[in-house]
Amino acid sequence: MMTQALRSRGRVVIVGVFAKPAPVDLYKFFQKELWLTGARVYQREDFAEAIDLLARKTIEAPKIITNRMPLSKLGDGLEMMASGAPVMKILVECNA
Repeated sequence: MMTQALRSRGRVVIVGVFAKPAPVDLYKFFQKELWLTGARVYQREDFAEAIDLLARKTIEAPKIITNRMPLSKLGDGLEMMASGAPVMKILVECNA
């Protein structure tokens, strides 16, 4: 659908992690001269903006935290994310 939604020379930025490969119409990429970029890490200013949004209560943190676990279970959390489990954000409790 992303190749249909974009205008010619449009840009797609993938910021999610997918559990399995997604089918993509590569002919549309060629035909419409589309750009595809993956973004996996955050920049310093991204963290500053996120902190500001949380401080102003523009984003409600409890709604995006899907799991909480102690630091001793960090490996389990990483496995959940890698497996494609329905996880948005995991809060690692370092003092638990």
